[in-house]
Amino acid sequence: MERSKITIKEFSEYMGISIDLAYKLCREREVPHVRIGRRILLDKNSVDRWFQGKEKMHPGEGAL
Repeated sequence: MERSKITIKEFSEYMGISIDLAYKLCREREVPHVRIGRRILLDKNSVDRWFQGKEKMHPGEGAL
């Protein structure tokens, strides 16, 4: 069974970005996430919807 929540490290690997950029996106509230104590969790479906929205805003230019 695949988990629907991913860590910041898993998010960075999933998106093919650095961990530093992943933290920056969360810090600047660009990507939907939840902070539980010091831990940051992201919902994989929400990440996919967020990315699709970025693609629609900038087709062919790269979302990040």
